Amino acid sequence: MALTRQLTRSLTRSLTRKLTGEELNRLFLEKFKLTLSDTELVTNGTFDADSNWTKGTGWSIANGVAASDGSQSANSGLIQSSVHTSGKTYTLTFDVVSTNGEQIKFWVNGAQNIFGSALTVGTHTYTYTATATGTAYFEATTAFVGSIDNVSVKEVIKQAPLAAFSLRKLGDVSPYAARIRRSSDNTEAQVMFDASDRVSESSVVRNTSQNLLLYSEGFSQSAYSKINSGIQDASQIVDPFGGNNAVRLAADTTNGQHRLDIATSVGTGSHTFSVYAKAADYGSIWLRRQGSSSVFNLENGTVLSDGGNNNPTITDVGNGWYRVSITNTGSANDTFRINFAPTDTPTSDYAGTNTSGIYIFGTQLEETVTYESTPSGSNLVTNGTFDADSNWIKQSGWSIANGKASSDGSQSLPAELYQSSAVAAGNRYRITFDVLDLTAGQVRMKAGTTADVYRTSNGSYSADLTVTASHVISFEASSTFVGSIDNVVVKILPPIPSEYISTPVVSNDGLTFTESTLDTFVGGENLLRNSEDFSSVWNVANGAITANQGTDPNGGNGADLFKPTSDQPNTVVYQTATGVTGETYVTSVYAKASGKNFINMRGVNDASGYAWFNLSNGTVGTVNSSIPATIEAVGNDWYRCSVTQVADSTTEYFVLTVNDADASMAVTVNGNDGVLLWGAQLNTDSLKTYQATTGTARDGNASVVVLYNQTGGEDAIQGTTAHQPLLYSAGLLVRSGTSPAINFIGGNPQRSLVFNGLTGIAHLDAFFVQDSSDNTYIYPSSGNGSYFGIIATQNSTSTDVVRSPYGTPTLEVNGTAPSISNTGGNWSALNGRKLAYHRSASTASWPEVNFGNTFGVNTEWNLGAQVSGGGEIKFAEIIFFDSDQHANQAAIEADINDFHNIF
Repeated sequence: MALTRQLTRSLTRSLTRKLTGEELNRLFLEKFKLTLSDTELVTNGTFDADSNWTKGTGWSIANGVAASDGSQSANSGLIQSSVHTSGKTYTLTFDVVSTNGEQIKFWVNGAQNIFGSALTVGTHTYTYTATATGTAYFEATTAFVGSIDNVSVKEVIKQAPLAAFSLRKLGDVSPYAARIRRSSDNTEAQVMFDASDRVSESSVVRNTSQNLLLYSEGFSQSAYSKINSGIQDASQIVDPFGGNNAVRLAADTTNGQHRLDIATSVGTGSHTFSVYAKAADYGSIWLRRQGSSSVFNLENGTVLSDGGNNNPTITDVGNGWYRVSITNTGSANDTFRINFAPTDTPTSDYAGTNTSGIYIFGTQLEETVTYESTPSGSNLVTNGTFDADSNWIKQSGWSIANGKASSDGSQSLPAELYQSSAVAAGNRYRITFDVLDLTAGQVRMKAGTTADVYRTSNGSYSADLTVTASHVISFEASSTFVGSIDNVVVKILPPIPSEYISTPVVSNDGLTFTESTLDTFVGGENLLRNSEDFSSVWNVANGAITANQGTDPNGGNGADLFKPTSDQPNTVVYQTATGVTGETYVTSVYAKASGKNFINMRGVNDASGYAWFNLSNGTVGTVNSSIPATIEAVGNDWYRCSVTQVADSTTEYFVLTVNDADASMAVTVNGNDGVLLWGAQLNTDSLKTYQATTGTARDGNASVVVLYNQTGGEDAIQGTTAHQPLLYSAGLLVRSGTSPAINFIGGNPQRSLVFNGLTGIAHLDAFFVQDSSDNTYIYPSSGNGSYFGIIATQNSTSTDVVRSPYGTPTLEVNGTAPSISNTGGNWSALNGRKLAYHRSASTASWPEVNFGNTFGVNTEWNLGAQVSGGGEIKFAEIIFFDSDQHANQAAIEADINDFHNIF
């Protein structure tokens, strides 16, 4: 199932303002969303006359509505013939005028169920593809009493994209474009669209949540044990994030419990387990950790019962969906369970019908880290105002009188004032209290075994503590504490599930960084280690490094002094890094005269190519081998000096000497005379913004873990770190022209994305904004060497232009159909920055749709595969339709080209 959408509706509203109508109309998915035929397929849908409908027991038509009076002893239909044709897509709308809260269903020809739930009064809309030909069929269940009006069924004549992937905002499903991984520490982050509705260096990035489950939406996987239950398609139901990725959890005919079991090994700590759920035939759901359960009503959004210390929550996220959760502790290998049952008998055994059940979407299991900001409930301590000398146990030195608890300092050891059974392990509490009359020593509050900091002055204090062991609330006076406490309040902070995130989550250490911009989060490129500490990692000959001897360019005290220790040439400090032969590298450093006015910097090849820099007047001196050299004043007599050279090996050098004069390697010792150094850097291609490093170099890369499908459908993912394509490369946002893009760089292992939800499509139209310098490639492919799409090979005379498993698509490039007779022709047409249109393709028999990995191993056919001459391919936008868009091609391509400026 889908690996999609990351936000609850309530959180979405708090993250980003709602788009205005004008802004929505600019979005691609609004311009090319589905439209309806003008032909109404239902006759007398307003029930102005008692005609055109076949009425079962209990149904009547009068006063402009169709009503069921509840007299039916079995489910009863309101039917109109000849409405649907199998294979066509329709939109059904109708009003529920009145209801007693019982279920009503809608069927296509009595064979395909579109919905079956207790609907509220109001307008309801469903879009579906008919799998049968024939009737429109409303079915009142035996207990349903209510009425409907304004029934309309119209054919969808222009479908919205099946899937849309881009780094510009195409739709209004989510403010997030992608989930990325920072290479420097494997931290993941959510990348938002910026104020201009695109990904840029200023895009806000937020922490990812944690999800310890293998599959968050893949309920058919074996990780979910189906106990007297099964998973069924519910693509006609809109999921909580606007997609069609929910499933029906259906009960079989066994008399007993019906549930999903999820075995785990998450440990004994506090965990929050959550799932999105919606009533269908049944309206009750339990969540359980091993034996402890909480029961929820999905028809009115209430907690029915809590069988333990589970901290149950239920949150309305709209359109009948609720997010339900429990938070508790347990054993290391607990099983988490989702039970479901009829609303009126939520905890009893029952027999289902093989189709009866509830809708579910998006499970999440996480270490409990998110809590309400405001505590709830009553004060958990008794007599926190010390109005009486009761309820508290007093150790040496403590007394209660005059409305406060006081310590007189007579204790020889730390002494406690405590109250039992106030807190429970795994819960988080807010404790507030006053410290009064303090004249000596210190006091601290403890919740269980979790301690607050010591308080050393009078005042009102508040602390939020997570309790690791059930115990007491206590105040620990130091052996010298003299003072009082008063107004003790202990309230629980209710746990809530974090922002929903789908699997895979490659790492879970992304919970600690401060929200920032994309550029700040990824960081720059610096291939040197310890860039500000020349006393560590660096090699020194004929000289000495003394750390922290001056004010650095950032205003700190981090400048290191480099001075000669003998009158020998080549007083040198150096470091090596691993690089690529033939790559251009720039070495740079911040330097300031401190008795010596000249430094010499060599290029990465060490032996050939170097330049002197005059730190007294800020000029480049003598340059050997004509290598590019620059010097830039940065203030306070500091200069940034750099040299550029093409590498002749895979070992790259940063080499710096201190000298007495230009064009001379000589240097003489004179006390502490030398130069101040700070911020050494090694960059690829060009001199870049300085990036500090410590013990590890930084490549400035960030890769794509999930590229979100902006239609709300299934996403493109790559869970293996080494195979993820790049959003940032060497500290810079990947771009195609001016557009942000994703780079399938050359190298081994290959980079790839799996595009979920695109298999089994008989007619697939696709638009690609691509930018290629690769010599040989295929896209899309199945990842196993069996199914290929368009083949492009430089200088090839092969006639295998496109493989037959991809159907017989027409390739159009930049709005025209080029004359192509072989794969070399494909390459010529597609090379460079192009808008490609694959019209009338097919993935009907494909097991997977993969971009990047053609044969499952590294070969020249992969996107950006490392072959002679290198090569890469970037994509800025990929849009799929499962309908013929040739008639809309000009309009679609105009919208794409207006943004990306391709031709």
